[in-house]
Amino acid sequence: MFSFSSRYFFNLTHSEDYVCCSVSNAPVGIDIEQMKPIDILGIASFFSVSEQEYIHSKKTEAKQLEAVYSIWTLKEAFSKQIGLGLSVPLDTYQFILNDEKILLSTQIKNDAQFYSRTIDNHYKFALCSSILSKNIQKQLTLTELVTKVHF
Repeated sequence: MFSFSSRYFFNLTHSEDYVCCSVSNAPVGIDIEQMKPIDILGIASFFSVSEQEYIHSKKTEAKQLEAVYSIWTLKEAFSKQIGLGLSVPLDTYQFILNDEKILLSTQIKNDAQFYSRTIDNHYKFALCSSILSKNIQKQLTLTELVTKVHF
């Protein structure tokens, strides 16, 4: 998360074909990852016990892979939003995912809200900010961004 004035914060992320940027008037964190085959058990071992159970509860390897990337991108977005990066061990806080809400259990004081989605069936995207709205999906060209946000 970066601030380019006292009024605006932004965060960048990229993976293969996608580059994402979020601009906000509150600290923000984002992450996008291409969902490539990985060692699911190996990566999951870095997560909390309940997150590991969530991943293992998925019946197919494809669903387990998506669950790992969901948790990973949420953790990355959150760590960027709070400005601590990966200095906070990944197993010291946990995400609780259900169909309607994303909840966070942590000792770190925060008012984070989360958004997560799959893009083109091959990418997982997560956004974290304290001021998310229901209208968060907004795609702008670079020219539109520069025109709308007066640096």
